[in-house]
Amino acid sequence: MVHPDTAMTLSIDATIRDHLATPGSGWSIGAFGAIAEFIRDPNEPLADQGPLVLATNRGAIRIVVPPDVRPVAYEMVSSRPDRWLHGVAFCLDEAAARMSVRQCLTEVGPDDDAVMDADRTAILFDIGTGAGNVDALLRTDDSALISFLREHLGQNVLAMPDVMATLVAANPQRVFVSRMGRIEVRQRIGSPAADPPTPEGPHTHVLPKVLSRRRTHSANLPIPPGTVPCLNLYPANPTFDMLGRPKKFDDAAFARFQSLLQAWGVPDATEAKDALVAAIETGMAPAGFQMQGRFARSAVRVALRQMAHRDGESGRLAQWRSVHDAPKYEPEDIHPDH
Repeated sequence: MVHPDTAMTLSIDATIRDHLATPGSGWSIGAFGAIAEFIRDPNEPLADQGPLVLATNRGAIRIVVPPDVRPVAYEMVSSRPDRWLHGVAFCLDEAAARMSVRQCLTEVGPDDDAVMDADRTAILFDIGTGAGNVDALLRTDDSALISFLREHLGQNVLAMPDVMATLVAANPQRVFVSRMGRIEVRQRIGSPAADPPTPEGPHTHVLPKVLSRRRTHSANLPIPPGTVPCLNLYPANPTFDMLGRPKKFDDAAFARFQSLLQAWGVPDATEAKDALVAAIETGMAPAGFQMQGRFARSAVRVALRQMAHRDGESGRLAQWRSVHDAPKYEPEDIHPDH
């Protein structure tokens, strides 16, 4: 269950600073169908560093912490039966989170707020995702690309394959901005024809068909009604590394996230995990255990997978998993590589 005393003493600002200083933690800003991620390697040199700011040669992140931000810690089922995903969504009320919501390609002007001084004369163009909680921008100082973009101002370039192909080939920097900061990506744009399709480290995904659903986040995230995520934190997962490769179960990473879940988790999910543990300890038959609600059922599936890692597989646990961890639906994948 969520313990109010813990929630009160766990500082949002300190947690963000802690994870910015931790190379194993990743970040994202975006909407459902348009997202920028910032990741760095443990030994990667920093090009700049300051309060709530990190920059490498591959990308940068700057975070702003509004006084009314609401953190939501969550665990969710992975499509792989031995894993689960977790994260913290930092949310604001819809009105406070609202960005420009541009529907077409728009020239924004020089990037005066760029993390690095050298980028502040480059020109920003909003690609027009129409997302309510993020502005997805291109940044370039290439005169030919600037001319090309200006030729298509006012157009829905996301629906123009030839224009999009030109932009992918040009590989401008991308800047995703929300009311909680920005992520800048210097690396190439991902492409199915590339190897690997998505570059390691900071990268972006823009999926026009998914954007057409006009959603700020996956339906599998327990975001409180009336709020939207403006920044996402992905602490190190205990079962796989930053590239999605399996690893020996990491007890420290598991415990670290459970403290966030205890403070900022959704009551339906945390209470479901507590109920599951109690049911197994008292010898209840799996068929007699029922939980109502999407997030409660997902929490039960995650808890069973965690038991398998922490306590080892057993015949009894296998019975419970056969009843309660069957893939009744495929979770929407907000971590495509995992």
